[in-house]
Amino acid sequence: MTARKRTNTGTQKGQPSKRRAPGPRTKKPLPVKYTDLIAIHGAVATVSALLQRRGIPTNLKTLKATVENQLGGREFTERHLRQLATIDPQSVKLRLQLVQDEDGNSERELSVSLSLNHDHSKKRSLGIGRVAKEIGKLNKNFETRLYDYLSCEFKEYMSWLNEEHQPDDRTSWDSQISLNAPDIPEVALHEESLVRDAEPGDTRSMVAARGGALQSLVHTDWYKDQVVHMEVENRAAPEYAELKYDIHPKVVDGCRALGIEKHKFYKHQAEAVEHLLRLETDVMLATATASGKSLCYNIAAGEYFASDSNATALYIFPTKALARDQLKAAEEFFVTSKLLETGEVQPFDGDVEYGYQRKLVREKARLIVTNPDILHVTVLPKHREWKRFLSGLRLVVIDEAHVYKGAFGIHCAMVIRRLLSLCKREYDANVRMTFCSATVSNAKEHVERLCGRSSIHTVDKDGSAKAARTILIWNPPLKQGAEEEEEDETGWRKRAEVKGSKSIRRSSMFQTARIIGHLMAADKRVIAFSASRKLVEITTKTVLELLDYKGLSHLRSQIRSYRGGYLKTERRKIESALKTGSIQAVVSTNALELGIDIGDLESSVHLGFPGSISALRQQIGRAGRVPRKEASISVLVLMDSPLDQHYGKHADHLFRGLPEAVIIDPANNVLLRKHLVCAVAEKSCYSQEDILEFFGGPGIQEVMDLVFSGEMEMEDGGTFRLTARGKKIERNFSIRFIDDKQITVRVQRSGDVLEQIESSKAMFFVHPGAVYLNSGRTYLVKELDYDEGTATVVQISDNPGYYTSILDKTRLKIISEAEFREIPVMGSSKLPDSTLRIHHGVVDVTTTVYAYLKVNILSGQNLDKVKLDLPPLEYTTSGLWIDIPPMSNFPELNEHSFFAGLHAIEHLLQSLAHLFLLLESSDLSGWTVSLHEGTGRPQIFLHETIPSGVGLIREIYSKHVESILVYALERLETCECGNTQEGCPSCIQVRVQNLHNCWSRSCRSQPYRAVICLTDYTLWIL
Repeated sequence: MTARKRTNTGTQKGQPSKRRAPGPRTKKPLPVKYTDLIAIHGAVATVSALLQRRGIPTNLKTLKATVENQLGGREFTERHLRQLATIDPQSVKLRLQLVQDEDGNSERELSVSLSLNHDHSKKRSLGIGRVAKEIGKLNKNFETRLYDYLSCEFKEYMSWLNEEHQPDDRTSWDSQISLNAPDIPEVALHEESLVRDAEPGDTRSMVAARGGALQSLVHTDWYKDQVVHMEVENRAAPEYAELKYDIHPKVVDGCRALGIEKHKFYKHQAEAVEHLLRLETDVMLATATASGKSLCYNIAAGEYFASDSNATALYIFPTKALARDQLKAAEEFFVTSKLLETGEVQPFDGDVEYGYQRKLVREKARLIVTNPDILHVTVLPKHREWKRFLSGLRLVVIDEAHVYKGAFGIHCAMVIRRLLSLCKREYDANVRMTFCSATVSNAKEHVERLCGRSSIHTVDKDGSAKAARTILIWNPPLKQGAEEEEEDETGWRKRAEVKGSKSIRRSSMFQTARIIGHLMAADKRVIAFSASRKLVEITTKTVLELLDYKGLSHLRSQIRSYRGGYLKTERRKIESALKTGSIQAVVSTNALELGIDIGDLESSVHLGFPGSISALRQQIGRAGRVPRKEASISVLVLMDSPLDQHYGKHADHLFRGLPEAVIIDPANNVLLRKHLVCAVAEKSCYSQEDILEFFGGPGIQEVMDLVFSGEMEMEDGGTFRLTARGKKIERNFSIRFIDDKQITVRVQRSGDVLEQIESSKAMFFVHPGAVYLNSGRTYLVKELDYDEGTATVVQISDNPGYYTSILDKTRLKIISEAEFREIPVMGSSKLPDSTLRIHHGVVDVTTTVYAYLKVNILSGQNLDKVKLDLPPLEYTTSGLWIDIPPMSNFPELNEHSFFAGLHAIEHLLQSLAHLFLLLESSDLSGWTVSLHEGTGRPQIFLHETIPSGVGLIREIYSKHVESILVYALERLETCECGNTQEGCPSCIQVRVQNLHNCWSRSCRSQPYRAVICLTDYTLWIL
């Protein structure tokens, strides 16, 4: 691969990621017991790469003989592999399991996975030279990790090693230092009982062996080998450690009230407390759901409260509901232990009444539980009213840090920087930061971007107990004609599916409803997740109908739906009923994915992959939180989408692959500019040093732009102030959106406000003539007035019999190219020795909604097409584009099928980006053109939907585009539709609002032939 940097064109604002500095070297050679591990790692990496190229699984059995030969006959054991994983857990992945052979006999197997940077399929593996280069890089990184590990874990020994006089000969040197050299511990592995990918026909016996509700599930008359993978996680004992820090007796009392003694802390809890209190470093906790993360920061806060009567702490949660839920646990810990008095632990959010109640929080609270929104609009702008609290601030906790992504993540990063700046410069407060997060692949990098600090210690080795769990991957069966539908299913499917659906599989929603009903009948407490509010309601209704049909009407009162849009009192009522066991099941959006306490549930069902591995793990973790004799049950029901079907083929990626990365770009100039205006307004003077420390180089550039535009002025001494013009800039903006302007949806006669929608999204949802749904009621949009910022609707009592779907067109203009790369291509007989060129830069996006369709709800038939006259949506953002050879290279394709093939590839790339990045489906969009007027060639574009971008495209371009292309080709080649289905959602459609997936009827299977032909060029990567 070649890379060329263009320096004479505009680039996106941002800073390159920093490489980790090599660990400190000793002045003398290491003992053989350590250097042998470097040689063993090199041999394991080399042999693993060779086995992977041949399609042979890599485990201790397949590696042993060849590795020992590479080591000159030295013994290679499981102990060595466990030590390698201790030193470099990110690159050396081990998995201990019992596997069954064809005769049903079980044997213990230790599988090994090294993070070699290439696809493991033989057909698309790296060339030998590239593999050797990757192995060399991996070995070098391991050696650095080894030195880092020794310097961190064995400090006294390494110091002694440097101080000793080196003997004349190596043998006597080793004899002296080896006796004193500590042994590197072996990483702990929890043995898994049984992990198998299912073969057609054997799933029933495989799942039935688990007994209980699963046994009866696979013996229902509607089970058709839907289980494609079963993952079994055995119960694991906790790993305890004693605190090295001598905590205050009142803190000890608080822990004892929870049943925790000083020597009974989980290993990760002890590590976090050690770094927070003794080493005084910021900490990032990235352990499993229900692993006791909150105790770590409660202990730290308790120590501050006990040692300083003026000390305060701030707990920040992404949602008001989660903050209120965690408030109860905090009150119990601090008040029971007499560290704080009643009233000193307070919530502060939009529900706290103005006047006396808010004054009470300001004057008395020592621990405030809040959200970033209230910090932005109330605390920071009026920080002088909070002088007492901010002057004593010792600890800031950011919980659910993985939620802070996209535009919301950048906003929150700016709010945190403003808070830290005020605390340091105005109030001389020494603030420690603690972050808690679900597992993501770049946890440390992410929180460093959030707060602008480095040297954050990551705690990710979970020592908590693990409950036994059985997880099924459930793929609905392929459609094979109406004659195969069971009698009791036919009527339901008419309601569950839209006629004319292009899905090649039976309804995922209906399968989910059946599984929920079955688990309820088996007396299991169930939480089910769905991606949308509409699916939540439809699934709940279908479960109720199924219960009636099966003669289980007595269970109707035991299931509820839960989602945003319900009244707060109703949501709290459902949460309480779940916690107390008053209801048995709930169907929810991701609103219950975060840590709201809903008690102990025994099973979870997931309608569709939730968009990220970390989200799935969070959802699965909502059930089985309390270890019990019987394993909890989780069922992931796949939908007909490229992403879901990818995980159906690669279930191992879900359970053993790295989770996605969270991407934010604090250098986004649109949002950075807004918050710099706020920051300068909040301080009496803001110096260049302040801006550089908390907002970096991009902050300096934006401030100078504000000076040039007359909204700021620079005084003598290099400080900045807002001008009269700058003081007029709106600072009370929402941090949940990137738009300053909102559209208020109002009912025509009553004037009732239904909701607010970002101005940029209004034309998609509340255009004139749109059917608009809210809280189970149906409205028609009468008017959309951008000048007034309102959309006027009227309620209709009767179902109109149709829904509305917009028609839009998008155009992209390349503004500047920051960089391009050329990827060598193989496998093409038409274009030998050619390259694929991929570009990254800045693009202008213009989207116009020009009409909408009225679509029959039952038949899917278009009833009418209505023209619209709406202003276009225009913004500048980050994009990448791929050059495609001209259509003349593909004589067998006509113009329409050529475009259809390009468009299908665009859909695949957009869908499969979710494999690597934590993002919403609306964060990325695409555009395909058969002949771009600016470049004169066919091109496929991916671009961010947020002005200036949040860093997603840059991350895809620099790290993931080749892998996405490879998986795209595989999805096409392995799709069960056989590449003859028109517009198949399993491979070339994208489930995104307003994205047109339809193909011309004259085209039929042409899109697939076009894709296969084009991918012969674009997707065979060396």
